[in-house]
Order: sequence, then C-alpha cells, then structure tokens
Amino acid sequence: MYESEEILMKELQFSLYEVFGYLLPGTALCAGLGLVFWALYFPRPAILFDLKTAEVWVTFITFGYVAGHVAQAIGNKIVKQFTSAEEKIVTDSNAFPAELVKACREKVAKMLTTDSQPGLVLADGSNAAEPAKDLPPLWLYRFCDDAVLRSGKLGEREVYIYREGFYRGTFVGFVVLTVGWVAFALRLWFGAENGTARIGTAEMTGARVAYFAVLSAVAARFLWVRYWRFAEYRVTQALLGFLTIKDKASDKTEDKVVKNETN
Repeated sequence: MYESEEILMKELQFSLYEVFGYLLPGTALCAGLGLVFWALYFPRPAILFDLKTAEVWVTFITFGYVAGHVAQAIGNKIVKQFTSAEEKIVTDSNAFPAELVKACREKVAKMLTTDSQPGLVLADGSNAAEPAKDLPPLWLYRFCDDAVLRSGKLGEREVYIYREGFYRGTFVGFVVLTVGWVAFALRLWFGAENGTARIGTAEMTGARVAYFAVLSAVAARFLWVRYWRFAEYRVTQALLGFLTIKDKASDKTEDKVVKNETN
C-alpha cells in the first residue's frame, strides 16, 4: 500500500517537473517566437485560434515541451556568464558565514582521511586532505551535495532544484516574449496600414502591445531574481546538510557510550 503510494507520488512529481520545468517555459518561448514571426511577415491583420481538436493540442504540447528544453539550454548558457551561486555562497561571507564554509572544508579533508589510511595520496605525491581544504567552490558544493544524497537527508533539495529550473527556463521564455511584443508593437506603429491587428476577438494597438511588453519585461526581471534565490538555497542546503551528517567515528563513539550506559 505504502510502496504504491510512494511510486505514485514520484510519478506525480516527475509530471509536475515536466510541466513547470519544460512545458510552461517552452510555451512562453513559442509565443515570443510566434510574435516575432508575425511582426516580420504580418501575413494577415487577424489571427484566429482553434484548439478544439486533439491533434492541435498534441502538436501544441509537443512543440512547447521541446521548446522548453531549448529554453533550459539557453538559460544554462546565460547563467554561466555570471558568478555562480556556488562561488557567491562559498566566497561571500555576507551570503553565508565564512566559519561554516571553513567547517565544510575541514570536514571534507577529514572524510578523505581514515584510521587505516592516514591520507589518500594523489598522483603528485601530496596528501588529498590538504588540497581538499582549497577545493574550488563548485567542487566543494558537489562533494557536500553528494554526501547529503548518500546520507538520505535530502530536505528540500528537490524543491529547490525544481524551482531553480522553472525560473531559469521561464525567464528565457519571457525574455523572448518581450522581444516578440516589442517587435509586434513596432510593426503596428510603423508597418501596419491602420495601426491595429486582431488576436482572436481582441483588437491590438501599438500602445496595448507595448503595455504587454513592459509586463513581460518586469516578469522576466522577477523570474531572474527568483532563479538566483533558489540557486543559493540549493547550495546552502547542501553545505548545511553536509555539516549535520554524522561521520563514522562519531557514530562509533556514540555506540560505545550507549553500550557503556546499558551495561
């Protein structure tokens, strides 16, 4: 009973991630590209939508899903141009206490040293525990995150990763959507005969389209901020979770204490 419920919840989470991480950002991306295409070619003054048939819905969802993967790929390229969340958390004492970062580095070095093996020896003959104290921020995070995964203390890790992907992909979609609205507004102001166009039953003017462009730009800005916030949450969760993991030595000590108390 419980196993089937757990499997069902995992499938539901997977479906939600697919929707919020790929489908919604891809839909925004497709909408923006469609507006750009319409502004460039302006095939006719009115566009009518007919989504009644299943074939149209399947095609729409498929294109949106694939475009969502493209949006995520573009987003990954964009965020690499900025200081990573790992770099900020590890090096900025205002974002995360330097004492805790130092404790993480010391614990990493300690985990690379065992009672039977005083230190792992690298190819250059140095002890692995020493350079572990100077690991780059990205690899320090990866080590801590891997240790947390192996311990099973995931906390809100999956939520942070899912939200991070959602905001990154949707940010890209809304940036393209903003470009589409701007191109559409310029076409109405300078290229249309009467300065208007119809989307369904709504009559669009240059001013109205510009209003939507501003809304999309503001939304993209907030999505960008939210992305970095959850990226930082992900890193701090890994570092704090790593510090709270009990090592084998402490477990053995606690076992001895318990045995002595019971005796």
